[in-house]
Amino acid sequence: MNVYPRASLSLCVLTLGALISGEVLAHNIKGSLRESRKATAVWETTCGAATAKIVYRVSQRKSTPFLVQLTAGKDGATNTVTAPGGKDKFSPYGELAQGEGKYTLTLSKKAKKKSTLGQVIYIVESHCESATGNHTQQSEPVRKR
Repeated sequence: MNVYPRASLSLCVLTLGALISGEVLAHNIKGSLRESRKATAVWETTCGAATAKIVYRVSQRKSTPFLVQLTAGKDGATNTVTAPGGKDKFSPYGELAQGEGKYTLTLSKKAKKKSTLGQVIYIVESHCESATGNHTQQSEPVRKR
């Protein structure tokens, strides 16, 4: 018995259900940090039931004189990862184990050396996970500033 068509149909139904509900299992956030050396971007996302942690990483779209840092926060706890610099080089994965609820993802620039002003274009990958490593529901991230 061939189970592939059934598995494909199940995947399509699950994906469609997630899209209709407004929640999906992983997100990419694309944005930019202004010219200012102290520019930040703040995003919020909510992890659903059975979530143990949020997992995330960050990258720049092109080389700049800055490193991009991503700090996840919830209930006073924080964890920061830094992209190594260079085009499309991602930071190691970071995680913050604070259960279900609203997480804040804050992006900032850190000068590699005495640097000039410059814009940074970034990509953040994030997803919520259960204690066993399965993806859980996550709301669409919303930029707060």
